[in-house]
Amino acid sequence: MTKIQLKKDRRRIEVKILKKKSKTKVASYIIRNNRRIKLRAMMTAVFLCVVFIGGYFINKSFPSAVTVEGEDICYLNNEETDKLIKRIGADYIPKGADLKAIKSDGAVTINKALKFVSKDKLVTQEEAGALLDAALEERGDSDDIRITAISTITKLEEYTPESNLEKDDTLLAGESVVEKKGKKGQQKVTRTYITVNKEVQSEEKTKVDIVDPGKPATIKKGTLGLPEGEDWKTYEGNPVYENGEEVATTAMNYLGAPYKYGGKSLETGIDCVWFVVQMYKKYGINLPANHKGLKNVGAGVPLSKAQKGDIVCYSNHVSIYLGDGKVVEANSHQGVRVGKLKTGRVVTIRRVVK
Repeated sequence: MTKIQLKKDRRRIEVKILKKKSKTKVASYIIRNNRRIKLRAMMTAVFLCVVFIGGYFINKSFPSAVTVEGEDICYLNNEETDKLIKRIGADYIPKGADLKAIKSDGAVTINKALKFVSKDKLVTQEEAGALLDAALEERGDSDDIRITAISTITKLEEYTPESNLEKDDTLLAGESVVEKKGKKGQQKVTRTYITVNKEVQSEEKTKVDIVDPGKPATIKKGTLGLPEGEDWKTYEGNPVYENGEEVATTAMNYLGAPYKYGGKSLETGIDCVWFVVQMYKKYGINLPANHKGLKNVGAGVPLSKAQKGDIVCYSNHVSIYLGDGKVVEANSHQGVRVGKLKTGRVVTIRRVVK
């Protein structure tokens, strides 16, 4: 067998093996060009290494340039550049804040110089800061120079949990009484600040994490005299006088208040005239604070027609009618109490109208 015949047979065998191992054109190509592919992959890897190492070398070798309106004012190495950026940030954010970002509108930049600078021309971050301050001061309050910083402050703060509200038909609309005291909670609050040229332009609460929920208070809210269409939970205005029954109910809330001749206070002492005046004043109705004036206020009604809330006038005493022959009054011996209507001594009964 000749050498030529041997080569043909070997080639035929290789083709058969190739067909068995490869069922696609791509696989066949890989097998036939295995060495060439390996070489190309190696060259690509070397190229990427060169690019990476070159970029790293450039990044480490070239200093940073501080530029103000296109003019390089100084150069720093990497370490001093980082310090300068932190220093600038500290100057442009509120005290105690953490710098998140700082930028300029292009007038002030700190970038790689992309040129070789001798070591004797490099400055420290303190020197660079002074040069930058001087350059900005020289340009005055130029609208083109705006340094904006974004920072955050996170603090632990107390807060009052939202109260539980309960309706109370014996209290006036707009009045409230703490039925059960609550406990303040704690929350971690993060506020974000945006400053422009060292002045705070905005402050926003951006995150709240509850640390201690505390305990909500229970508050009773009144409904007497609540204007139509108003919500008893949120109403803070004056109650509206609709009928004497509301005044009588309100007066009953002050049983036990101390008596004091000429006194005007439900806490420290009050007399009979001022007690009646104060009850109506809660509904925005101003009455004369003397016996003669009360005997002529509103409209007179006969004793047989007396209703809750009517003013019962004696010669030297006044009270508020409760119905069923009873009154609520400021008594000189017992303070505010429920007493009996003394029919034989009644001078007049006055009904206050709108």
